Formats: sequence, structure tokens, C-alpha cells
Amino acid sequence: MLAVSGSDDDDVRHGDTDLEAGDAQAQPQSPSSHAATSRSIVRASRPSVKDSLNVPDDELADLSLDVYNMFFLSNMGSQAFFYSLAVLITKMSLYILLIVDIKYNQNFPWDLDTKVAPVVKSAQLFLMPVAIVTQEELITSFFIFSRLKYSPEARRIHPGAYKWKYFIAHGARFMDGAMFLFINISVMLLQSDDVLGLFLNFAALMFLQTIDNIALQVCLDGYWTKSPQEA
Repeated sequence: MLAVSGSDDDDVRHGDTDLEAGDAQAQPQSPSSHAATSRSIVRASRPSVKDSLNVPDDELADLSLDVYNMFFLSNMGSQAFFYSLAVLITKMSLYILLIVDIKYNQNFPWDLDTKVAPVVKSAQLFLMPVAIVTQEELITSFFIFSRLKYSPEARRIHPGAYKWKYFIAHGARFMDGAMFLFINISVMLLQSDDVLGLFLNFAALMFLQTIDNIALQVCLDGYWTKSPQEA
């Protein structure tokens, strides 16, 4: 359907007017309305992505708006490609630093024969399943690798959506979730005598998990150039 937009307040569509031809001719158009009409834009309905691919709906899945899919869909060498790659490298580097610190600079209670307070054990017990179900990236990667597969038809819409980028993007998503789950559980087990400290560490780590989402939102808000924003 064609739509004609005259002003900000009036939208006129074919078939919606009740004026007869004689009435329309009897009422001359004012200069202001003529100017508004001259500025109007006629837009034709554009085919959706599903229509362009010509693939049955039950064989398609919507991609989430995140840095991993930004990396997958962006063109090689584009600003969006390097921006998403930099965000992923930064996040993984922070995870690696935390894992190295846990490995070499921290001692678990059983290493020091330290008795863990019963209230702390109870808090750890309840937080364990919470830590698992909040691993959004890990759960999403399980769904992607078990239910979805790459289709070359994606390159008709996004020429840079290569198969190897698909596996790198979602492989990095899986590593993100797995590394964060290891860090979260390790930090919980390191806490031996303070329930409040246990919850504060858990909340701080949950913020760390959202770094890529914050970086994506900064891009979408226009604080970078238009190239990553429009990718």
C-alpha cells in the first residue's frame, strides 16, 4: 500500500477519504497545503528480510541485537567489524585477568583448612543455580548450536556474513558464558565468612557480564560514527 505523509499531524492513505470528486474540485487548495503536499513523501512497502530470502518462516530464526551478531553480520574491514572485535577482545581479556588472579593469587578455603560458616554455605548453595541460569550467553550458544545452522542465503542481505564468522562469533559467545560461569562460581567459593561480601561480588561480576551490551548501546546512541551504528 502506498502512503502519503503531508504534515506531522495528518496521514492520508488511499481509500481512506470520504470526499467525492465534485467536492474535491469545489474546494481549492490553499498555498500552505500545496506546500505541504509538495514536501510529502510517497513510500512503497518494502519486502521484509524473510520475503527477500524466499525461505519458509519455520526455517528462519531472529538474531538478537548484540556484539556477537554485529561481528557476524558486519563487512570485513568495516568500522563495525573492528568495533565489535575490539569489544570482544576487551571482555575476554578481563576474564583472563580474573582467571589468572584466581589461579595464582587466591586461596580457596580448603587449601587453608578454613572452616566456612554455615550461613555462607547456605548462601553459596542458593546462588549456584542462580549463577547458572543467569548465564545468558552460555544458554544462547547452546540453543544456537543445537537448533540452528548457518545458511548461505544470509549473504544475500549481509554480504559479510561468512560461515567462518558465524562459528567464531558464536564460539566466542560460548567461551564468554563458560569463562564467566567459572569465574562466578570460583569467586563464590572463595568467600568463606561473609554473606554480604558474597552478594556484592556476585553483583559486581554480573555488571562485568554486561560490558558488551553497554558498548553496543553506546554505539546505537550515536556516540561513534554512523558506520557502526548502521551496520
